[in-house]
Amino acid sequence: MTHDPATLFTAVGYTGLMVALAMTLLGADHRLEAGFGAWRSGLAIHGTSMLAFGLRPAINDVVSIFATTGLGSLALLVLLAAANRLRGRRSSLRPPAAIVVVAMVLIAWYTLGDPNPSARVAVNGAVVIMLQALILAALVGGRSEERSAAFDLLLSSTAVGLAGNLLRAYDVLLGSGAGPHEATGIGLLQLLAIGGFYVGSGVSVVGIFEARARRGLERVRDELEALASTDHLTSLANRRAFTARLEEEVQRARRYGRPLALVLLDVDDFKAVNDRYGHPTGDLVLQHLADMLFDEVRSSDMAARIGGEEFALILAETGRNEARELADRLRERVEASPLRGERVAEPLGITLSLGVCERNADDDSDTMLRRADRALYQAKNGGRNRTVMAS
Repeated sequence: MTHDPATLFTAVGYTGLMVALAMTLLGADHRLEAGFGAWRSGLAIHGTSMLAFGLRPAINDVVSIFATTGLGSLALLVLLAAANRLRGRRSSLRPPAAIVVVAMVLIAWYTLGDPNPSARVAVNGAVVIMLQALILAALVGGRSEERSAAFDLLLSSTAVGLAGNLLRAYDVLLGSGAGPHEATGIGLLQLLAIGGFYVGSGVSVVGIFEARARRGLERVRDELEALASTDHLTSLANRRAFTARLEEEVQRARRYGRPLALVLLDVDDFKAVNDRYGHPTGDLVLQHLADMLFDEVRSSDMAARIGGEEFALILAETGRNEARELADRLRERVEASPLRGERVAEPLGITLSLGVCERNADDDSDTMLRRADRALYQAKNGGRNRTVMAS
């Protein structure tokens, strides 16, 4: 069955232009992102080259030949650049572009100097296959962590386009295929493969960038949530996060009958540190303490800054004795670890007062806080640099 080649080439070219237009409309938010605009432009240029071939009966033969081959090669170079950008690669286009220039010279010679349609088709086919193979290789390489249904569709569509041209070249080499201006058998499959490449790659590139945008929004959301729950000075949890976590841990301990301890601690005479050394040094003291808290608590626990110089530890699965041991160990470590460094004129020592409570059976989060706070108050009134257990 033979189909009118002009109609088929025009239809495929029109498909490429429509896909490029659809990418413009569906991916308006991504038009400035690396790779998206280039892929859209590549499809539009390639579609135009197919239209030039389809309009060959109506325009000058030489104009059609150069428009088809020149625009087709340019489109594939643009798609190669887009594939490299899409995959985060930096590859020079000079080698393939130089090959394209040489091929265009040969095509001009086989068109105007020593007309040879078969040689011209062979040269153009070789360049097209080379560029499509480079595009596929660029997509396979690069950032391996990005795999999705959209990306798999892009790979498949590109492979189908390459397979169509390879099949057509094999058919022509065997001499069993139709002429270069017909669309029968293998030639028709080649056109269908090109159309499939247009649609599949256009849809998949939009999908890839939409997925990237969603991941970007998720990262921003996670960062905002982290900022909302983190103390900016010490990078410990802030009071908001502490309050929510304490409520969760109290509910869990109550539900499963597990132990839970709370430690409130306060830097002794911190106002005197600020008055004598200044607030920047006071900030260094708090950061120094926060570093030691990070070292002492387990991943299942929480260390938080809940006030100016007041901190808290939520100790899951921890009973009274273990909590007391941790509190004393922390107090002794802080006392033995003065702040040193270029930003302080002399070693600056601090001490802590700590109030510790273990959850009683009927305690809620507010009750635990009140009991630990009373114990902290007793520690400070009892001479500071000590640990008091809540009754």
